[in-house]
Amino acid sequence: VNVGSGPVAAAANIAKGTVIVPASNANTVAVINAATNTVTATINVGSNPRGVAVNPAGTFAYVSNYNSNTVSVINTATNTVTATVNVGTNPQGLAVNPAGTLVIDVSDPKHPKQIGEINMPPGTHSHKVRVVGDIMIVNSEIEPGKGDRLAFTDGGFKIYDIKDKAAPKLLSFTKTHARGVHRFDIDENYAYISTEMEGFVGNILVIYDIRNPAKVTEVSRWWMPGQNVAAGEPPHPKGRDHSLHHGMRCGNDIYAGCCFSGISIIDVSDITKPRTLGRHEYDPPHAERSGRGDEDGRTNWLHLYAQDDWRVRDNLTLNIIMLAWPIAAIKDWQMAAAPK
Repeated sequence: VNVGSGPVAAAANIAKGTVIVPASNANTVAVINAATNTVTATINVGSNPRGVAVNPAGTFAYVSNYNSNTVSVINTATNTVTATVNVGTNPQGLAVNPAGTLVIDVSDPKHPKQIGEINMPPGTHSHKVRVVGDIMIVNSEIEPGKGDRLAFTDGGFKIYDIKDKAAPKLLSFTKTHARGVHRFDIDENYAYISTEMEGFVGNILVIYDIRNPAKVTEVSRWWMPGQNVAAGEPPHPKGRDHSLHHGMRCGNDIYAGCCFSGISIIDVSDITKPRTLGRHEYDPPHAERSGRGDEDGRTNWLHLYAQDDWRVRDNLTLNIIMLAWPIAAIKDWQMAAAPK
């Protein structure tokens, strides 16, 4: 198969049934149909392309241009270059980190299709996403087992403009601390972020003003006693297990699962001064994830799910909590163990 002068690498696109080959002397990339062994497209890229990688979904290919100091991003549906990224001097090899965010078109629910993708730096994952209007927020957190969380530099959250769903545009990155952001909730005005912050043990709630998504500002913080060790609070004996997992807003309250420290309900009627309305801890302790009150704001009941051990996924309990002071669990529902 004639692919152009100076082929030096190749990558298979399993999803598309093609092979992508940079021709370093021709400054082009050839797309080969693997079934017919014919070139179906020739794409102009940068100078002296040497490396190529394809994302797992097969929707994008990435080509390193040695003399241009760039990477060309190719949309494999149209075989066109959709972006050119400036990188360091003389790039050659490259790889795609699959732990990012996909944009799926479900206008035809029977035939969902991927139309966009955001990849993450190595050692980082983004496993939570929220959308309001044309704004999308994704978390940035260290991949478990991929290094020292205190040395991690990419922890935080990113805001994208998604007017063009196929090409999300990064508006801002807000850096937090250590392993970064785990979970969050958002509305049109604020983001309610569960993250580590310097001086605290475990994740706390940090509220950010996102009305100008290109210039995010911190509004306030909430934490449990024993977390703010930098201010002299005695550390809680549970350490980082005494931590916010996820807070979700309904009306003027945030309903928070607090890992091995039960649940909390937080009043945010004054967004600058969140305060604890009530707390409930389980005996024996088990991991509490998240929950929300009635969506219509008539917060009579709180539905949460818990795990006896967050490292074992086959023992889940649904807790139904009555929102009275003090908070009291009135019903547990145990899920059957998963088949082995």
